[in-house]
Amino acid sequence: MNIEISKYSNICVVKVIGNIKYDDIDDFDSSINQEIKKGTRDFIFDMKELPYINSAVIGEFVRLIREIHDLHGKVFFCGVRPYLQNILEITGLVNLFQIFPDLPRALEYIQLNK
Repeated sequence: MNIEISKYSNICVVKVIGNIKYDDIDDFDSSINQEIKKGTRDFIFDMKELPYINSAVIGEFVRLIREIHDLHGKVFFCGVRPYLQNILEITGLVNLFQIFPDLPRALEYIQLNK
């Protein structure tokens, strides 16, 4: 797993490359929490290069989403593969954030709805 973090104005884009394994969760969590400590409140998780997700990672996303929402932040996903989209729908997690087909559309939506 690799994580690339970039900023667009006050929005943090987290690009996940490869599978997030159980052993990667702490590093993933630490990367996001560093951005939260810097004051970032709005996050886009770019999932187009995430081929697989397991229940531990889903649990970590739920925890992070709740933490961000508690800080009055917003979470968006983009580039979600059909496999992951199906899991998000089955678990009801699609009700916690919006999903966009790609990063440009997510950024456009956020900029237009400030």
